[in-house]
Amino acid sequence: RNKMTRTTYQEERITVNPSCYILTTLNPTLMIGRHELPDNLKALFRVNVLIKPDVRMVTEILLSGSGFYHSRLLSIKLVKVLKS
Repeated sequence: RNKMTRTTYQEERITVNPSCYILTTLNPTLMIGRHELPDNLKALFRVNVLIKPDVRMVTEILLSGSGFYHSRLLSIKLVKVLKS
């Protein structure tokens, strides 16, 4: 968080790579055997929420970027066909 280049981990000085990160998944109710992280560890991580993408909108943008004039209408039809 404070752009340190070196830190101490288990009594050993280590170099910190600022381009790396740690990802944690906090969904213990979905998986058997997982345990919830303690609050002091949760405080160290930034919360990110993943949502389901709007497939129709993504398809419309891809079609439009590829030069299709009626990308909205085509995306609606294409998503219906591919989902069935």
